[in-house]
Amino acid sequence: VKRVQSLLSVSENNKGEAQVLGKHRLLNIGGVELKSPIISGRLLDFTCLDELSLDGAVNNSKVYLWHCSAKGVRVNGGVIGLDLFDSLLWDHRAWAKKRELALEDGVFQDFTIECEEIRFHSSRAVLKNFNVRAKNFDATMEHTNLDKVQVDYNENGRVDHSEASKLYRNAKRLFSSVGDTVDAGECYYKEKLHEMKSLASPRELFKECWLRSGWLKKGWLTLLCYLKCAAKFISFITWGFGERPIRSLLLSMGVILLATLTYFLAPASVTYHHLGRSLYFSIVTFVTLGYGDISQTSSPLQLLSAIEAFCGMFLTGLFLAGFASKTKQY
Repeated sequence: VKRVQSLLSVSENNKGEAQVLGKHRLLNIGGVELKSPIISGRLLDFTCLDELSLDGAVNNSKVYLWHCSAKGVRVNGGVIGLDLFDSLLWDHRAWAKKRELALEDGVFQDFTIECEEIRFHSSRAVLKNFNVRAKNFDATMEHTNLDKVQVDYNENGRVDHSEASKLYRNAKRLFSSVGDTVDAGECYYKEKLHEMKSLASPRELFKECWLRSGWLKKGWLTLLCYLKCAAKFISFITWGFGERPIRSLLLSMGVILLATLTYFLAPASVTYHHLGRSLYFSIVTFVTLGYGDISQTSSPLQLLSAIEAFCGMFLTGLFLAGFASKTKQY
Protein backbone atom coordinates (compact mmCIF):
# COMPACT_ATOMS: atom_id res chain seq x y z
CA VAL A 1 0.00 0.00 0.00
CA LYS A 2 2.79 2.42 0.89
CA ARG A 3 4.53 1.66 -2.40
CA VAL A 4 1.37 2.46 -4.38
CA GLN A 5 0.81 5.63 -2.34
CA SER A 6 4.35 6.79 -3.08
CA LEU A 7 3.77 6.19 -6.80
CA LEU A 8 0.57 8.23 -6.74
CA SER A 9 2.07 11.12 -4.78
CA VAL A 10 2.15 14.40 -6.66
CA SER A 11 5.56 15.93 -7.24
CA GLU A 12 7.04 18.85 -9.19
CA ASN A 13 9.47 18.86 -12.08
CA ASN A 14 12.26 21.41 -12.49
CA LYS A 15 9.78 23.84 -14.08
CA GLY A 16 7.46 23.72 -11.07
CA GLU A 17 4.78 21.74 -12.95
CA ALA A 18 2.79 19.15 -10.98
CA GLN A 19 3.18 15.57 -12.14
CA VAL A 20 2.32 12.03 -11.08
CA LEU A 21 4.28 8.78 -11.51
CA GLY A 22 7.33 10.97 -11.93
CA LYS A 23 6.60 12.00 -15.52
CA HIS A 24 2.90 12.58 -16.28
CA ARG A 25 1.67 16.15 -15.90
CA LEU A 26 -1.70 16.68 -14.25
CA LEU A 27 -4.71 17.91 -16.19
CA ASN A 28 -4.59 21.71 -15.87
CA ILE A 29 -7.96 23.28 -15.09
CA GLY A 30 -6.66 26.21 -13.04
CA GLY A 31 -5.81 29.81 -13.78
CA VAL A 32 -9.46 30.90 -14.17
CA GLU A 33 -12.08 32.66 -12.06
CA LEU A 34 -15.48 30.98 -11.68
CA LYS A 35 -18.60 32.72 -10.41
CA SER A 36 -21.08 30.58 -8.42
CA PRO A 37 -19.82 27.24 -9.81
CA ILE A 38 -21.57 23.98 -8.93
CA ILE A 39 -18.80 21.70 -7.71
CA SER A 40 -20.88 18.80 -6.37
CA GLY A 41 -20.10 15.48 -8.02
CA ARG A 42 -16.99 16.75 -9.81
CA LEU A 43 -14.17 14.22 -10.15
CA LEU A 44 -11.16 16.42 -9.49
CA ASP A 45 -8.51 13.84 -8.54
CA PHE A 46 -5.15 14.18 -10.34
CA THR A 47 -5.88 17.71 -11.55
CA CYS A 48 -3.89 20.93 -11.45
CA LEU A 49 -5.99 23.70 -9.87
CA ASP A 50 -3.21 26.27 -9.51
CA GLU A 51 -4.42 29.90 -9.42
CA LEU A 52 -8.07 28.79 -9.52
CA SER A 53 -10.53 31.30 -8.03
CA LEU A 54 -13.96 30.15 -6.80
CA ASP A 55 -16.48 32.84 -5.92
CA GLY A 56 -19.63 31.59 -4.20
CA ALA A 57 -19.14 27.88 -4.92
CA VAL A 58 -22.23 25.66 -4.51
CA ASN A 59 -22.15 22.04 -3.38
CA ASN A 60 -24.38 19.68 -1.41
CA SER A 61 -21.95 16.78 -1.03
CA LYS A 62 -18.31 16.26 -0.14
CA VAL A 63 -15.79 17.28 -2.80
CA TYR A 64 -12.62 15.17 -2.98
CA LEU A 65 -9.36 16.74 -4.10
CA TRP A 66 -6.95 13.82 -3.89
CA HIS A 67 -3.48 13.91 -5.47
CA CYS A 68 -3.93 17.43 -6.82
CA SER A 69 -1.95 20.62 -7.12
CA ALA A 70 -3.86 23.49 -5.52
CA LYS A 71 -1.22 26.22 -5.19
CA GLY A 72 -2.68 29.70 -5.08
CA VAL A 73 -6.30 28.50 -4.98
CA ARG A 74 -8.65 31.21 -3.72
CA VAL A 75 -12.09 30.39 -2.34
CA ASN A 76 -14.37 33.35 -1.71
CA GLY A 77 -17.81 33.23 -0.10
CA GLY A 78 -17.45 29.97 1.81
CA VAL A 79 -17.76 26.31 0.92
CA ILE A 80 -18.66 23.09 2.71
CA GLY A 81 -17.11 19.65 2.65
CA LEU A 82 -13.69 19.80 0.98
CA ASP A 83 -11.45 16.75 1.38
CA LEU A 84 -7.82 17.32 0.36
CA PHE A 85 -5.43 14.38 0.47
CA ASP A 86 -1.79 14.24 -0.62
CA SER A 87 -2.03 17.50 -2.56
CA LEU A 88 0.35 20.41 -3.10
CA LEU A 89 -1.09 23.46 -1.33
CA TRP A 90 1.72 26.00 -1.54
CA ASP A 91 4.75 26.87 -3.63
CA HIS A 92 7.92 26.36 -1.59
CA ARG A 93 10.36 27.55 -4.25
CA ALA A 94 12.36 30.55 -3.07
CA TRP A 95 11.97 32.43 -6.35
CA ALA A 96 8.22 31.85 -6.71
CA LYS A 97 5.60 34.37 -5.68
CA LYS A 98 3.58 33.60 -2.58
CA ARG A 99 1.02 30.98 -3.58
CA GLU A 100 -1.02 29.28 -0.89
CA LEU A 101 -4.61 28.27 -0.22
CA ALA A 102 -6.70 31.38 0.52
CA LEU A 103 -10.11 31.28 2.27
CA GLU A 104 -11.96 34.59 2.28
CA ASP A 105 -15.30 36.14 3.28
CA GLY A 106 -17.40 33.18 4.31
CA VAL A 107 -18.01 30.07 6.38
CA PHE A 108 -15.74 27.14 5.58
CA GLN A 109 -17.11 23.99 7.16
CA ASP A 110 -16.29 20.27 7.35
CA PHE A 111 -12.80 20.44 5.85
CA THR A 112 -10.43 17.47 5.96
CA ILE A 113 -6.86 18.21 4.90
CA GLU A 114 -4.19 15.50 5.03
CA CYS A 115 -1.03 16.50 3.18
CA GLU A 116 2.71 16.59 3.76
CA GLU A 117 2.92 20.40 3.87
CA ILE A 118 -0.01 22.73 4.54
CA ARG A 119 -0.06 26.51 4.45
CA PHE A 120 -3.14 28.63 4.05
CA HIS A 121 -4.43 32.13 4.64
CA SER A 122 -7.89 33.07 5.89
CA SER A 123 -9.49 36.49 5.99
CA ARG A 124 -12.90 37.51 7.37
CA ALA A 125 -13.81 33.84 7.69
CA VAL A 126 -15.24 31.22 10.03
CA LEU A 127 -13.49 27.84 10.08
CA LYS A 128 -15.77 25.14 11.47
CA ASN A 129 -15.06 21.41 11.87
CA PHE A 130 -11.57 21.62 10.42
CA ASN A 131 -9.37 18.52 10.67
CA VAL A 132 -5.79 19.08 9.57
CA ARG A 133 -3.06 16.42 9.44
CA ALA A 134 0.37 17.35 8.12
CA LYS A 135 4.11 17.10 8.71
CA ASN A 136 4.69 20.79 8.06
CA PHE A 137 1.95 23.29 8.94
CA ASP A 138 1.59 27.04 9.05
CA ALA A 139 -1.27 29.48 8.62
CA THR A 140 -2.02 33.19 8.85
CA MET A 141 -5.42 34.51 9.86
CA GLU A 142 -7.11 37.89 9.74
CA HIS A 143 -10.50 38.44 11.40
CA THR A 144 -11.09 34.69 11.59
CA ASN A 145 -13.13 32.66 14.08
CA LEU A 146 -12.31 29.02 14.83
CA ASP A 147 -14.91 26.43 15.82
CA LYS A 148 -13.73 22.86 16.39
CA VAL A 149 -10.42 23.07 14.56
CA GLN A 150 -7.97 20.23 15.15
CA VAL A 151 -4.35 20.09 13.99
CA ASP A 152 -2.38 16.83 14.24
CA TYR A 153 0.97 15.56 13.07
CA ASN A 154 0.69 13.07 10.22
CA GLU A 155 2.38 9.96 11.60
CA ASN A 156 2.32 8.07 8.31
CA GLY A 157 5.76 6.49 8.20
CA ARG A 158 8.66 7.40 10.50
CA VAL A 159 7.85 10.04 13.09
CA ASP A 160 10.20 13.03 13.09
CA HIS A 161 9.72 14.39 16.60
CA SER A 162 11.60 17.60 15.80
CA GLU A 163 9.27 18.38 12.88
CA ALA A 164 6.23 17.39 14.96
CA SER A 165 7.33 19.85 17.65
CA LYS A 166 7.55 22.64 15.05
CA LEU A 167 4.10 21.76 13.70
CA TYR A 168 2.45 21.98 17.12
CA ARG A 169 4.36 25.19 17.86
CA ASN A 170 2.85 26.80 14.76
CA ALA A 171 -0.59 25.46 15.66
CA LYS A 172 -0.20 26.85 19.20
CA ARG A 173 0.54 30.31 17.82
CA LEU A 174 -2.43 30.02 15.48
CA PHE A 175 -4.89 29.20 18.27
CA SER A 176 -3.36 31.79 20.59
CA SER A 177 -3.71 34.53 17.94
CA VAL A 178 -7.49 34.07 17.93
CA GLY A 179 -7.79 33.75 21.72
CA ASP A 180 -8.38 29.98 21.87
CA THR A 181 -6.30 29.21 24.95
CA VAL A 182 -7.72 25.68 25.41
CA ASP A 183 -6.53 24.37 22.05
CA ALA A 184 -3.35 26.45 22.33
CA GLY A 185 -2.58 24.73 25.62
CA GLU A 186 -3.17 21.29 24.11
CA CYS A 187 -0.82 22.08 21.23
CA TYR A 188 1.74 23.42 23.72
CA TYR A 189 1.61 20.10 25.58
CA LYS A 190 2.14 18.10 22.37
CA GLU A 191 4.93 20.47 21.30
CA LYS A 192 6.86 19.89 24.52
CA LEU A 193 6.17 16.15 24.44
CA HIS A 194 7.67 15.75 20.97
CA GLU A 195 10.52 18.09 21.91
CA MET A 196 11.32 15.79 24.84
CA LYS A 197 11.27 12.73 22.58
CA SER A 198 13.51 14.42 20.02
CA LEU A 199 16.13 15.08 22.72
CA ALA A 200 16.32 11.33 23.37
CA SER A 201 17.89 10.89 19.88
CA PRO A 202 20.74 13.41 19.58
CA ARG A 203 22.00 11.73 16.41
CA GLU A 204 18.70 12.52 14.65
CA LEU A 205 18.36 15.96 16.24
CA PHE A 206 21.81 17.09 15.10
CA LYS A 207 22.01 14.98 11.94
CA GLU A 208 23.30 17.93 9.88
CA CYS A 209 26.52 18.26 11.89
CA TRP A 210 26.72 14.82 13.54
CA LEU A 211 28.82 13.18 10.80
CA ARG A 212 31.24 16.13 10.68
CA SER A 213 31.77 16.21 14.45
CA GLY A 214 34.49 14.45 16.40
CA TRP A 215 33.87 12.01 19.22
CA LEU A 216 34.39 14.72 21.88
CA LYS A 217 31.71 17.00 20.40
CA LYS A 218 29.38 14.04 19.88
CA GLY A 219 29.79 13.10 23.53
CA TRP A 220 29.11 16.66 24.67
CA LEU A 221 26.00 16.93 22.48
CA THR A 222 24.74 13.57 23.75
CA LEU A 223 25.24 14.54 27.39
CA LEU A 224 23.55 17.91 26.86
CA CYS A 225 20.57 16.33 25.11
CA TYR A 226 20.11 13.68 27.79
CA LEU A 227 20.25 16.26 30.59
CA LYS A 228 17.62 18.41 28.86
CA CYS A 229 15.52 15.32 28.17
CA ALA A 230 15.68 14.33 31.86
CA ALA A 231 14.60 17.83 32.95
CA LYS A 232 11.67 17.78 30.52
CA PHE A 233 10.74 14.26 31.63
CA ILE A 234 10.50 15.45 35.24
CA SER A 235 8.27 18.32 34.10
CA PHE A 236 6.19 15.84 32.07
CA ILE A 237 5.71 13.49 35.03
CA THR A 238 5.05 16.09 37.71
CA TRP A 239 2.63 18.44 35.98
CA GLY A 240 2.50 17.72 32.24
CA PHE A 241 4.49 20.83 31.23
CA GLY A 242 1.99 22.97 33.12
CA GLU A 243 -1.02 21.62 31.17
CA ARG A 244 -1.80 18.62 33.39
CA PRO A 245 -1.75 19.98 36.99
CA ILE A 246 -3.86 17.05 38.17
CA ARG A 247 -0.68 14.96 37.94
CA SER A 248 0.81 17.03 40.77
CA LEU A 249 -2.20 16.21 42.95
CA LEU A 250 -2.01 12.49 42.17
CA LEU A 251 1.75 12.46 42.75
CA SER A 252 1.23 14.26 46.08
CA MET A 253 -1.25 11.60 47.19
CA GLY A 254 1.28 8.92 46.20
CA VAL A 255 4.05 10.57 48.25
CA ILE A 256 1.76 10.88 51.29
CA LEU A 257 0.65 7.25 51.11
CA LEU A 258 4.19 5.95 50.55
CA ALA A 259 5.49 7.94 53.55
CA THR A 260 2.52 6.77 55.63
CA LEU A 261 3.34 3.15 54.82
CA THR A 262 6.98 3.71 55.82
CA TYR A 263 6.04 5.34 59.15
CA PHE A 264 3.57 2.53 59.81
CA LEU A 265 5.95 -0.38 59.10
CA ALA A 266 9.29 0.99 60.35
CA PRO A 267 10.02 -0.37 63.88
CA ALA A 268 11.95 2.80 64.75
CA SER A 269 8.94 5.02 63.97
CA VAL A 270 7.04 6.67 66.84
CA THR A 271 3.83 5.79 64.95
CA TYR A 272 4.78 2.12 64.43
CA HIS A 273 1.65 0.02 63.80
CA HIS A 274 -0.61 3.09 64.25
CA LEU A 275 -2.16 3.70 60.81
CA GLY A 276 -4.17 6.79 61.76
CA ARG A 277 -1.26 8.51 63.50
CA SER A 278 1.08 7.57 60.60
CA LEU A 279 -1.29 9.11 58.07
CA TYR A 280 -1.79 12.19 60.24
CA PHE A 281 1.96 12.71 60.64
CA SER A 282 2.56 12.20 56.91
CA ILE A 283 -0.08 14.78 55.92
CA VAL A 284 1.11 17.34 58.49
CA THR A 285 4.70 16.88 57.30
CA PHE A 286 3.77 17.09 53.61
CA VAL A 287 1.88 20.39 53.98
CA THR A 288 4.60 21.68 56.39
CA LEU A 289 2.18 22.65 59.17
CA GLY A 290 4.75 21.86 61.84
CA TYR A 291 2.46 21.23 64.84
CA GLY A 292 5.27 19.43 66.69
CA ASP A 293 2.98 17.05 68.57
CA ILE A 294 4.60 14.10 66.77
CA SER A 295 8.24 13.97 65.65
CA GLN A 296 10.50 11.16 64.55
CA THR A 297 13.58 10.32 66.60
CA SER A 298 15.30 7.99 64.15
CA SER A 299 17.79 9.71 61.80
CA PRO A 300 16.61 7.89 58.63
CA LEU A 301 12.98 8.75 59.38
CA GLN A 302 13.90 12.34 60.17
CA LEU A 303 15.60 12.54 56.76
CA LEU A 304 12.50 11.01 55.16
CA SER A 305 10.32 13.63 56.87
CA ALA A 306 12.52 16.43 55.52
CA ILE A 307 12.36 14.97 52.00
CA GLU A 308 8.58 14.63 52.25
CA ALA A 309 8.25 18.26 53.36
CA PHE A 310 10.37 19.39 50.41
CA CYS A 311 8.23 17.31 48.01
CA GLY A 312 5.14 18.90 49.54
CA MET A 313 6.35 22.45 48.87
CA PHE A 314 7.47 21.54 45.34
CA LEU A 315 4.33 19.65 44.25
CA THR A 316 1.91 22.12 45.89
CA GLY A 317 3.60 24.98 44.05
CA LEU A 318 3.36 23.10 40.74
CA PHE A 319 -0.30 22.27 41.34
CA LEU A 320 -1.23 25.92 41.96
CA ALA A 321 0.98 27.20 39.14
CA GLY A 322 -0.55 24.68 36.73
CA PHE A 323 -4.07 25.99 37.26
CA ALA A 324 -2.86 29.59 37.14
CA SER A 325 -1.13 28.90 33.79
CA LYS A 326 -4.47 28.09 32.17
CA THR A 327 -4.98 31.82 31.66
CA LYS A 328 -1.52 32.54 30.23
CA GLN A 329 -0.85 33.77 26.71
CA TYR A 330 0.99 31.15 24.67
